[in-house]
Amino acid sequence: MNIRNELAANQSYNGKTLEMAGPALVGLSFNYYPAENLRTLEEVFLDQTFNPLADTYLAKFNARLDRFSFHYYGSTDGTGGFAFFDNLVDKAKAKLAALKMNNANMPDVKLFLSEWGPTAYEATDVNYSHKGAAWTAAFLSEAVKKKISMGSYLIIGDGQGDPNITPFLGQASLLHKVPHGDNPADYYPKPVANLFKMYNKMSGQRVQAALTSGAGSHLNAFATWDGANSTANIMVYNYDPTRVFGNNTSTETPEGISLEVDNLPFSDGSTVTIERYLIDANTSNLAKFYSDPTHPDPNLQRILLQRTINGGKLVLTGDALGLGVVLYRILPPTVVP
Repeated sequence: MNIRNELAANQSYNGKTLEMAGPALVGLSFNYYPAENLRTLEEVFLDQTFNPLADTYLAKFNARLDRFSFHYYGSTDGTGGFAFFDNLVDKAKAKLAALKMNNANMPDVKLFLSEWGPTAYEATDVNYSHKGAAWTAAFLSEAVKKKISMGSYLIIGDGQGDPNITPFLGQASLLHKVPHGDNPADYYPKPVANLFKMYNKMSGQRVQAALTSGAGSHLNAFATWDGANSTANIMVYNYDPTRVFGNNTSTETPEGISLEVDNLPFSDGSTVTIERYLIDANTSNLAKFYSDPTHPDPNLQRILLQRTINGGKLVLTGDALGLGVVLYRILPPTVVP
């Protein structure tokens, strides 16, 4: 509270606010006491923060909490689903709603993923290959569905602090750091960093992305429309949990993609340019950079396509995607990147 008051009184921070989050627990334990009816760490923390009738022998926190924060990492058991994540989010929201029902002065508290990533297990290639990008694309769609708008990926760049020690390549970080003693280190983007670059290109508002796929398909889609710049952005991702977290080492079979974008405000017969960005087993992939003697560029790769508009519609066929992510940015006819 003192920090909030100081900010409010400081003219340099006029109009700025500070949000407080906690307790940044490593894992929600709501599920771990199913029959004993014991209060979990989360419940005790929330009671002492918001419940005016909390046990008097426990010291109450003299602070307002804006966000309840927790950590989450992907599955390591081969299931790869998000049922566990959904259950944790629902239980946390239910607890907050119950507290607010009995406390009219309690603020609306949102959830905050203060630490997350594809996996905390560093002995696999998930965090530095296309596997991690595929999981992240699927997970971010799940987080949006659960109305979690803020979160922090584990770390920006991996490293142990000592410039003579090679960092763990398998860490959940955005950049792989390669130290060179007293000389400047090199930094290589991991596929998740390339995925975030894709999202940064998806301006505008989210729109419906209807997906028609066959049995056994792992494709899904996320789309936005930027009316101000007349640009459509369609992200397609292929997330197969058995290939990300399991021991499935068979050759990936790409799934065919036929893209149809309706209601485009472009004249029939006009030609549009499509920016296509790809992360897969061979492209924009740090794991491939290290495994292939030719060291293909691990940065996000782009190619340009051109198609003709017919009936306000763009149709793109003949593409395919294995485990990974592809982004199509459909630019208006007057724009040539």
